[in-house]
Amino acid sequence: MEQRPLVGFHIVAPSTVAVGEAFDLKLKCLTTPHPVAAGCYRAYPRLVSPFNLSPRGFGFMDNVVARWRGPLLLNGGPASVAPREVACETLSGTFADDERALGVVSGLSFREPGTHTFTITDPRTGISGRSNPIEVTASAPDLRLYWGDLHSQTFFSDGLRMPEELYHFAQHEGFLDVFALSDHFEWLTDAQWEYFTRVTNDFDKPGRYVTFVGVEWTSSKHGHRNIYYPGSGGPVLRANDPGMEHLEQLFAAARQHRALVVPHHSANAEMGVNWDGLHDPEHERLVEIYSIWGNSECPAQDGNPRPILPQGGERRGQHVVDAVARGRKLGFIGGGDIHDGRPGDDLHMYRDWQQPSLTRRQGTMGVWARELTREAVWEALWNRRVYATTNVRVILRFEVCGAPMGQTVSASGPRSIRVRAASELPIARVEVVRDGREAFTLTPDACEVDWAAEDAATDAPTYYYARVTRTDGEMAWSSPVWVTVGRPRREPHRVEHASRPRLSARRDVGEAPPPVETQGARRAEDLETEAPRVVLKRGRDPHFAEVGGVTDAHDAACLQGPAVADGDGGRDGCAFAIHDQGQLGALDEARGHDIGLEDTPVNRIGERARDEVRQADPQRVAVTGRGEPQRHDVAETRASRFRALAGLKRTAQEVGVEADAADVLAHPVNDERVNLVEGQARRQALGGAQQPPFG
Repeated sequence: MEQRPLVGFHIVAPSTVAVGEAFDLKLKCLTTPHPVAAGCYRAYPRLVSPFNLSPRGFGFMDNVVARWRGPLLLNGGPASVAPREVACETLSGTFADDERALGVVSGLSFREPGTHTFTITDPRTGISGRSNPIEVTASAPDLRLYWGDLHSQTFFSDGLRMPEELYHFAQHEGFLDVFALSDHFEWLTDAQWEYFTRVTNDFDKPGRYVTFVGVEWTSSKHGHRNIYYPGSGGPVLRANDPGMEHLEQLFAAARQHRALVVPHHSANAEMGVNWDGLHDPEHERLVEIYSIWGNSECPAQDGNPRPILPQGGERRGQHVVDAVARGRKLGFIGGGDIHDGRPGDDLHMYRDWQQPSLTRRQGTMGVWARELTREAVWEALWNRRVYATTNVRVILRFEVCGAPMGQTVSASGPRSIRVRAASELPIARVEVVRDGREAFTLTPDACEVDWAAEDAATDAPTYYYARVTRTDGEMAWSSPVWVTVGRPRREPHRVEHASRPRLSARRDVGEAPPPVETQGARRAEDLETEAPRVVLKRGRDPHFAEVGGVTDAHDAACLQGPAVADGDGGRDGCAFAIHDQGQLGALDEARGHDIGLEDTPVNRIGERARDEVRQADPQRVAVTGRGEPQRHDVAETRASRFRALAGLKRTAQEVGVEADAADVLAHPVNDERVNLVEGQARRQALGGAQQPPFG
């Protein structure tokens, strides 16, 4: 293997950790990108099969130094706990007989909160590199920032590498936390789909690496859309299959399987999306705003520095701002759409293929999730708590009236706006976009930004998002926040009690994804540790909330005695709060809000089932009506509630409702102290029914 010179380092650390929390630093010693053979002992096979040889002529490339020897100096500042040197001999690559200088430095931590970075320097050449920023908090953060790419092809269609190799590369060389294949299955078989699904599930490792089952629906008429399933599988969807050629058929399948539908390179003239076409707001919740094809945010004439150039370039009216202007609530993610077999660290621009000068570096997405599990990441995707970057790990937070990216907030007065960002390189420009146009601009030339602004009230719905540009031209886009006109409130809401500690099982801000049917019945021991899914409502708007080990807002009140949950807590009305009964008169007079079971599942089950809910579970807020919220005493144990579910399910079946809708209304609580009798009652009541896995 030829010895190539060291030109730099690629250093990746977790974006969010707590003081004293040990973590790994992932490291690549870089050289200039160069072609490599496909195997150690043979040249790349010249196969004639259309499935195994990329028709675009891609070849393997690499950018890691081989057999680099000697110490590297490691510096994380005075607050770090880390060795001073890293021996290159310990960096031995990730594949068999791999002599490249890449690997992991373990056992690092920080003593103090703040935003920190690590630098690595080669003392012989003076070449150094800096890690992404690390946000260190005094205690474990409620939300952690993870990095992912949900868009990659394999050598079975028009990419490189087999599925196992891609999942391995994404984790161990692309240094990604979340990854999904989304291949073109119009040319692949059902047997291959089963194989892809099994490989995807094999690589999913809660706490270490999250994978999703995905497929690309490749329609030249309606645009390319990726489909992702929340659980362990779903059907293969092909745009050339009879019965799956049209968007209404695609969205029907997404509704049936609780899938996410994500359009991409929407602005392209040949492969783009006509936003005047059909849209399902429940399942088409995200858009891939950036990938190797370029930036679909807005036209080049409006200041887009990376417009789409290949395949006929871009077409006006098909950009992401055009979709959001039509009222589509789409969160923004970055994706690879890579075909070179290098997810997380693509080298498309260095390739000798059809259009090397027309492609860009790949995109990635930042995900604010409570933990690194399939369920938690899916909940963040569903609630659009995500953002896009040009494959740089900029920490980005964006709020309007206290509502985080991806959410909707009501406001009657001026809108408070806050952007917080951090990068290892200086941030040159921060822009707040309002209704597709730049409303506020800051030029900080700093690695950390915490910027607040205020926008005047308007008499029409408005959306905002943040765009961040570094001094090297790399970019990040937050998902939007949508502002409706009205009395200040935010949806969805969180139920909290000031004296009750937050539990890790509580879902974060946002609504709960729809329940998902998994393959086979869930294990009873898994059911006993799931967080509850609760549906509240105010007026016609559904809100979802969770409170650790309780099942709804009224349960939260009952835990602390004679208190009542009100739906408009806090000065700005942006969260639920629990109020003492002495406050009820003033609250009712000032607000008079509805609190109750959300209409849809109750109406589906019917009035008879609603009565059964009231009788079986007096802890619930049983009716919806104005005036004083109803109060109940805690009259039954959890065990009796689970036994009552059996009767509720029978009632649901009599009126033709799916079992999972009834299960939502009597979902098991999260409590590590569930006793044997209660567990037996739950298992008897559930009777092996499939449960929503995400609380």
